[in-house]
Amino acid sequence: MYEKVSMDLYNYTAGFGGEERVDHVLRRVAFGEPYAVLTNLHLHDSIIASTQIDILIGTSKYFLILEVKNWTGSLDIKNSPRQVIQTTSTYTKSHDCPCVQAETIRDRMVRWLERNNIDIPVFHAVIFPYASTIINKSTLISNVHVASELPILLKEYENLPSLIAEDLFHSTITSLWSENTPFTLNPLCTKYSILPSDLKTGLFCSTCDFHLLKKSSRSYYCPSCMTMPNNPFADAMTDWFFLVGSSISNRELKAFTNTTTSHTVGYFMRSSGYVRTGNTRDSVYCCELVK
Repeated sequence: MYEKVSMDLYNYTAGFGGEERVDHVLRRVAFGEPYAVLTNLHLHDSIIASTQIDILIGTSKYFLILEVKNWTGSLDIKNSPRQVIQTTSTYTKSHDCPCVQAETIRDRMVRWLERNNIDIPVFHAVIFPYASTIINKSTLISNVHVASELPILLKEYENLPSLIAEDLFHSTITSLWSENTPFTLNPLCTKYSILPSDLKTGLFCSTCDFHLLKKSSRSYYCPSCMTMPNNPFADAMTDWFFLVGSSISNRELKAFTNTTTSHTVGYFMRSSGYVRTGNTRDSVYCCELVK
């Protein structure tokens, strides 16, 4: 049970962190107007199969689908059969090739656009957030990149002609977003019938999972790997969202981190980057990042 929950939690947080890293890179790209960047887009259509898009970049010249994979270690991306062999210090694992997934999503996006009488090229790419991932791939595979390459990749599309008017572009983006069905995460405690009160409490190192020690009123460190996290309470909030539920109060985080001071918890919650709702003592933070 512990191994299953740990692996699920790792996969959830890795995916979340990977998309956050790519989003950070895209924020520094100077797109020409008009443009839109849609994240976590879930389309449910009677004709087109249910489709989840990590990141969709839309312009009047092209649409680009980004399939984000936050995989660590060394990746051997094979062309025949189309699969990925992941090797880390502790295991070797085979995955379905994300290039195939990205191609499938692209085909569905093309069908959606055609059904709405919109003729515009749709490209796709698989993005690994961090350059620390070692990627070995066939020369036949060209649409695999690390996030830092995105500005160069996007520059290649700058000279394409504008194909749809600005009003049609905006109405298309509005239609896509209106058809979006937000993904509802099934908390791991619910999935595995675990009581939240049975979870281990405290602040833990996001690098090695060792228990953090307090250095001062607003700083903590890991005695195992000597990491000093900027905001360990934000990491704990992320764990809570995946383990327990989509919102958390000061009181709940104080108990979850085994912290005695509400003021300390409140300070770190305000700088967590998560959206706060309510302005009183009953306010909570939600599983949504501040834009």
